[in-house]
Amino acid sequence: MQDLFAEQLKALRAGFFPWIVGDDQAALDLAAALKSEGFLVPASRYPTVAKGSARLRITVRASHTEDQIRALCEAIRKMTKHE
Repeated sequence: MQDLFAEQLKALRAGFFPWIVGDDQAALDLAAALKSEGFLVPASRYPTVAKGSARLRITVRASHTEDQIRALCEAIRKMTKHE
């Protein structure tokens, strides 16, 4: 998953990556869990995005290190049970 995430980040022209969660409450819960781990990743939900397509808005800046980005990927993987 980390390699996929890294490849998608390279392809982006914008400074953020949407992680589609689907359910509004699940997106809010995941954002809160990530915050408790030290990651500021806000959730976007209806009416900002279509119903049923709530997402995390992951912002990547030049000041982020590869280790920080990999740590975020690992936290998301664990919290969403992706292996």
